[in-house]
Amino acid sequence: AVLQVGQERCDQLLSARSVDEESVLSELIMSPSQDTADAVATLCPELLPVLEAAALGFPDGVFSVGEAAPHGDQPSIAPGTYRAYGLPEGCTISVYAGSGELLGSHDGSAPVTIGADAARVESDQCYTWFRS
Repeated sequence: AVLQVGQERCDQLLSARSVDEESVLSELIMSPSQDTADAVATLCPELLPVLEAAALGFPDGVFSVGEAAPHGDQPSIAPGTYRAYGLPEGCTISVYAGSGELLGSHDGSAPVTIGADAARVESDQCYTWFRS
């Protein structure tokens, strides 16, 4: 039964990838799961690069800047350049310094560089961000 569920998950991801590869990346960022990671590693290893890329992305929310741990107890992202999935209407991401000073606010229509000088980011209505 577990093997069948894993194969069904791989089939779903592969089917979606044939239509829009970035949708699979976005889905894996939004819904990380050890079961999916295990299924990909064992049953559809051709998706490993997408799974690895998803580990570097992050969903909407508030994150400190440091190590990449978007789904940790204290969510954080690594400095780098990110872009929003699709062109979501109303998407905003704000980048703040440790002092609380706003370093920049962006609408998600272009890649955003989050420097090592940033301390926190807030993303709203963007769905997901992935490294560019």
